[in-house]
Amino acid sequence: MSPTAPSRPSPRRRDFFDRDERLASLGLLAGHLAHDFNNLLAPILGYSTLIKEEFPPDSTGQHFAASLETSARRAEKVLDQTMLATRPQRRFTPQEVAFDRLIESEISAWRSELPGTCGLEVTTELDSCSLVADERHWRIVIRNLLNNSRYGCATGGHIKVGLHNTALSCKEADDLGLPASDVICLQVSDDGFGMTAETLARAYEPFFTTRAKGAAQGLGLTACHSITYLHGGQIELLSAPEEGTKVTIWLPVKYLASRKNISESPSPPLRQSTSTPRHKRILLVDDDPLVREVIKS
Repeated sequence: MSPTAPSRPSPRRRDFFDRDERLASLGLLAGHLAHDFNNLLAPILGYSTLIKEEFPPDSTGQHFAASLETSARRAEKVLDQTMLATRPQRRFTPQEVAFDRLIESEISAWRSELPGTCGLEVTTELDSCSLVADERHWRIVIRNLLNNSRYGCATGGHIKVGLHNTALSCKEADDLGLPASDVICLQVSDDGFGMTAETLARAYEPFFTTRAKGAAQGLGLTACHSITYLHGGQIELLSAPEEGTKVTIWLPVKYLASRKNISESPSPPLRQSTSTPRHKRILLVDDDPLVREVIKS
């Protein structure tokens, strides 16, 4: 008898794994870059504050220092958004969340941004849905998906949001690269102008966008992928020109059940000192001499 050929992962699962590994590598790169750039921004922000203290209000020096600080803060915000999209585990606080209510509240807050030429249909097939997750992360995910659909329906169309639970069979789970278990399925679809195959292949890339320069940073779908992956889920994007776009997210219900935020436990009471305050020495440790210098100042 000839030996049995080893089973190969399905093309769909292989695509998922390739994409996950590629974005994980980009996340590591972004982490190293963010650390280095934060070290460069720290002295700029620190000395800007010191310079403002040296000049009277409404002076030229005050204006220059304020401009330096504003630019540094903008750079800091870009770094923060990049890190959220590529390494959301930096600020990960999972806790039990009513996932269906979270989705509905975010849609309700966003609905006013929908143009009159675009319709919205929300279907929730869950009476209640409790999931251990990071609430802030998922508000960002649903907002990004809704904004993308609104952009796709800029000239008119219809957006559908669906939320239901299902049990994956062994084959379905293996195809998605997920454990065979109960999952929550979130779908956001539209019948807008859709994407070409070339755009679809690059949709998750950080800073890739088809919108006008300055209109978007191109981090929305990157963040959706990273946050979904962090929660043990999987995300799939289907689109075709003039046929619209559909994003499906599968989340295992019990994946994070044992990973609740340890900060939920009460902190010990603070001791009140009755001794006379004394001068104390602080140990400052940093690998960048500029950062050490500005903190000492």
